[in-house]
Amino acid sequence: MSAWIVILLALIVIYLVIHPNHAGYDWYLGLNRPNWFNIESKVPTIWLGLYVCFFFSARLVLETKGSWALAFSYLTLVALAQGVSWLTCTSRSLHAGTVLGALAWIWAVITLLTVAPLSGLAALLLLPYLIWGAVATVGLQSMRSLNPGLRRPR
Repeated sequence: MSAWIVILLALIVIYLVIHPNHAGYDWYLGLNRPNWFNIESKVPTIWLGLYVCFFFSARLVLETKGSWALAFSYLTLVALAQGVSWLTCTSRSLHAGTVLGALAWIWAVITLLTVAPLSGLAALLLLPYLIWGAVATVGLQSMRSLNPGLRRPR
């Protein structure tokens, strides 16, 4: 089976498995947020673009150097990135989402630094997530102060 098919199937499975339920997402949508972070209508388009970037970045790297470690790095990155919404909505904790968002961003930097020597284009394709991950994590952190009824879990 071609690498691109495996990558595509893995992305689809991760998206379908790590997806917030409606009740949790409705809770999230009801929270106060900074005006600059009121972009919920654009989120599906943003994520579609990010998945396309993940796909082509992984395809470039894995077809250049078929490595299970690199495949694991990409799968972990996608699972962490997608997991931020799931964890925030499932746990109803902006703190948990902020922490996982920061971890996903750090993992994205590590992945970028790992793939950059193999493919500059693959590394560039990770930059949109680094921008989005930073914005989303700062947005979640900002929402914590605008929703004082939510307490940090112990």
